[in-house]
Amino acid sequence: MLTVGEITRINDAVEVETEVFAFGGMCVMAEGRCLLSSYATGESPNMNGICSPAEHVHYEERDGQLVNVYNEDTLRWLVARGATRICLPPELPREAIARLAESAGGAELGVQVFGRIPLALSARCYHARARGLHKDGCQYVCDLDPDGMAVDTLDGESFLATNGIQTLSHAIVELSGEIDELLETGFTRFRLSPHKIDMTAIADAWRGLLEGQRDLPRARRNIESVAAFALPSNGCFHGRPGADMVGPGC
Repeated sequence: MLTVGEITRINDAVEVETEVFAFGGMCVMAEGRCLLSSYATGESPNMNGICSPAEHVHYEERDGQLVNVYNEDTLRWLVARGATRICLPPELPREAIARLAESAGGAELGVQVFGRIPLALSARCYHARARGLHKDGCQYVCDLDPDGMAVDTLDGESFLATNGIQTLSHAIVELSGEIDELLETGFTRFRLSPHKIDMTAIADAWRGLLEGQRDLPRARRNIESVAAFALPSNGCFHGRPGADMVGPGC
């Protein structure tokens, strides 16, 4: 981790070609022991010469969206190694969701039903860069945009949002109209991604739907009035462009 000045002085002082690391994840240190091997197998890799391929890894009961599950084999592999709750990627269409539900093998399946969709994670922090800061000294400027910083096209149209190193959809997914189909498919967990709005009202609307109060037009109106900072969408679920809103009155 040298400064440009230090690199320049070293380069001037030697007669061989020098290189500089310009992009990618920096290797901060190397450890004499394999910590992943020790954790996964419970054995000392120094004493027993053990490595830990993926088949040794067992999963605790966790719920999150950052494990990509796009096919039945992946789902069965995770369940066989202890996964009990899995939140499927929000961009999957209903047909893929239904097929995965058939292969759940007793694991609880979840799906995001409200909020901006997480699309990608980057090694760089666009939030910091947009304000002239480095990632290592970002000053947590992402806190200035709790719902994400809007990203527009060159034509001024709403496109995406960023939250630190995360790229999000600009539209918010809103699947209240798909509640019956999701329940019939076998989903038992419904993820509400928090925003700086009255999330209690959003949670109450969904709680009412799950408890059998099926006034869908009213629930949708309540949700959309509270989350007025972005347009609603359900396109991914219906196999359409993600920002689309499909259904009666849309």
